[in-house]
Amino acid sequence: CAVCGGRFWAHEECENGHYVCDACHSAAGEDVLDLLCSSTEKSPSTLMETLWKRSDIHLFGPEHHWLVPCVLLVCYRNCGGKLPEDAVLTAFRRGRKVVGGSCGYWGACGAAIGLGIYFSILLGATPVNSEVWRIPQRITAECLEAIASLGGARCCKRTCRLAVDTAVKYTAENFGIELPVSWSPCGYAMRNSICLRKKCPYYIKSEVKRGIYD
Repeated sequence: CAVCGGRFWAHEECENGHYVCDACHSAAGEDVLDLLCSSTEKSPSTLMETLWKRSDIHLFGPEHHWLVPCVLLVCYRNCGGKLPEDAVLTAFRRGRKVVGGSCGYWGACGAAIGLGIYFSILLGATPVNSEVWRIPQRITAECLEAIASLGGARCCKRTCRLAVDTAVKYTAENFGIELPVSWSPCGYAMRNSICLRKKCPYYIKSEVKRGIYD
């Protein structure tokens, strides 16, 4: 790793031969966790977009895998939901175990896995809890279908939005709690050379006419 000097099995490196491990890539985690635990925000879209503006949250990266469940749990709590003890910390720890590039190398996007973590915590799911075991699986599968149906390649901002939107639907259905969501037009296309542009439902269409992103 070019930051900490640790040695890891890696999937990729930059054109100059540099590699940054997942832990260093997500180094903002502890600071963000403190902000999340003290947040009073009820909208997961607003909270997610606020965190995305931080300089230590990158355009792509494994930090998105724990952002999804943590943001959802915080907003669920702030909308009146009751959380298990240390739920946000549990989500953070579980989400950090989902490796960077899981969408391409594991065949399952980390944002969707983060969604599964969120519902598993709320439902008290375990590998042997037969009453609720299937529920997070089905919701995660629907999220993965939504992600896959748009095609690729990777965009952590797009998949996080899709995961949150899926979560909002099933949070209302399963727990009777409405999580308010109102995404701002996406402004990341100019920084993403593989952006889907007009094929993405979150694309900032107002900028197309000015030719900024096409």
